[in-house]
Amino acid sequence: MADLLDYVLWRGDISFEAAALNEIDCLIFVQLSYIKFDGIVPALESKDTVSLAEAADRFFTAPDFAERSDNGPLISKKTVELLRSVTTAARFKNIPLCAYVNIIDSTAEKQFAAVSFVLPNKTLFCAFRGTDDTLIGWKEDFNMAFLPEIPAQHEAVRYVQTAAALRPFKTILLGGHSKGGNLAVYAAAKCSQKLKSRITGVYNFDGPGFTQETLDTKDFCLDIPAVHTFIPEMSVVGMLFEQVGTISIVESTERGLMQHDTFSWVLSGPRFCLIQGISLSSHMIDRTVKNLLAKLDIPQRRILVNTIAEIIQASKAQRLSDFHTNIIENSIAMLGAMRKVDADTREIIIHIIQLLFTSAKDAVRQIYGEKHQIQT
Repeated sequence: MADLLDYVLWRGDISFEAAALNEIDCLIFVQLSYIKFDGIVPALESKDTVSLAEAADRFFTAPDFAERSDNGPLISKKTVELLRSVTTAARFKNIPLCAYVNIIDSTAEKQFAAVSFVLPNKTLFCAFRGTDDTLIGWKEDFNMAFLPEIPAQHEAVRYVQTAAALRPFKTILLGGHSKGGNLAVYAAAKCSQKLKSRITGVYNFDGPGFTQETLDTKDFCLDIPAVHTFIPEMSVVGMLFEQVGTISIVESTERGLMQHDTFSWVLSGPRFCLIQGISLSSHMIDRTVKNLLAKLDIPQRRILVNTIAEIIQASKAQRLSDFHTNIIENSIAMLGAMRKVDADTREIIIHIIQLLFTSAKDAVRQIYGEKHQIQT
């Protein structure tokens, strides 16, 4: 079955003038946002650009290539292969890159990265990176459960407004995978009305939605033509919180959580192979999480997330991949941290765990009830 690499081989010799930008092209730009272009692509505040081919050449010849090409266990290793592939494709190789940002701030609990592509018709495509291998990035994701705005979302709005001001092109597209998809939608919803008028589309590839508290804020306004959300059949990340825009469900060659990897998504020419509905497992997770959040107030959500983070941080790991090193030592440290949780917090966590099981049971009853109604 065809994937992104097959698409580049098939479509790579056709210009954007001959075949217009499509959803697969958008996903390719988004996937390339995971490439560590530090010191290669000009920074956000610069008007300079570098072609995709030149950026790739600098990437592959960099003295620290081994480190740059290691994105951890959660980002497909095919991403680097994709970069190599597009540099020989006439459709992509001369596209200018600009406005690269990569921020990791443990104090602010912020992980944010983005890069922009200037399309031949002078459309600016801003691509937001999803969560990387850093634990700070994952902690920030969890903070969405209780914060009306996480730092990366604030950065996303600033990024689009700055990039657009330096490049006053008529049209702008935003996109991202995983947390990057959430950032793309958030930036579109929170930017100025003048900038909204230039945004012609947003592409969210299996990114989480938003809590009801965020959706209810007065300045969250999606007054733009189209938000396209794509999720695989067994979506977990993309089913978190409340989604906005049109949702399309994509066929995947993987199972379970591995469907989050966009290289597993099945393509048919310039489009995704779509299916009718999400899996029962994905439906269960969606209902369970929504039921649980409805029962937890903001302080309880904060306690849950911060307690889990403190236990994980006791391992001294900085990245998810660090857990594979000294796994026994890390496990002992985490168990020790669990024992040190104060009595009041422990009681709240136990209560939340009980609510989780109740929410799961409620989800089963809801899904069974819906099926029963359909059958009768």
